[in-house]
Amino acid sequence: MAAIVERWRDAATSACVNGRGAEYLPRSGQLDGPAFVLAHVDDVDPASAVKDGQVVMVAGKRQRDRAAGER
Repeated sequence: MAAIVERWRDAATSACVNGRGAEYLPRSGQLDGPAFVLAHVDDVDPASAVKDGQVVMVAGKRQRDRAAGER
């Protein structure tokens, strides 16, 4: 899970509507799927991962931006 967050944490928002999953949404009748996804990008502050059997927060872009502004 942490590797997935790490891979995508700095990706452009539009990247989430360019893959096979996004292509599937209109084909399956979910025409508003890509717009819904884009409207909800980063609407949950912390991402989480399991590390050594514990759930830990993985800083998202907002947390990193906030932390950078506090320095």
